[in-house]
Amino acid sequence: MDNEILVKEFRKILRILELEHKQVVLFMLKVDGPEMMNLIVSTPVYDTMTAKSGLKHLIGIVNRNFSKEVLRKIIRLTVLKTDDPFVVAMNQTFKARNAVKYIYSSVISEIYIESAIVFKSGAVAGHKKTCTAKEVILALRNKNCSTETRTSRGKE
Repeated sequence: MDNEILVKEFRKILRILELEHKQVVLFMLKVDGPEMMNLIVSTPVYDTMTAKSGLKHLIGIVNRNFSKEVLRKIIRLTVLKTDDPFVVAMNQTFKARNAVKYIYSSVISEIYIESAIVFKSGAVAGHKKTCTAKEVILALRNKNCSTETRTSRGKE
């Protein structure tokens, strides 16, 4: 499938989530092979839902809006909390707002990414403290740092 068509279809899903959830913290496509894609999504609304209900919601959106050709390529849908170490690390490393970012051969939060397309990546709105790279690394190692410390961008 043409990369341009793929990006267009995934942007449509992102727009739907932005309308429903107001804020999308992470929306990315992890490519594990030519026919194996994992859609990873994190929103504050999904934080308030159980994993099962969040996943059901995302499955419904995907099934209603993707072409059959794209659906055959998606092997996994992943809904993550906004304070998940992977989400925090992605948002610290890659900031994608209005442009698609391509990632190749990277390790983020101890997860190897052979290839990925990041459609949106950014911190949860309303957090006050700015994190240094050292704080993020320590938080990911210890997994005991507060959400505010790990995800914030603004100044105190």
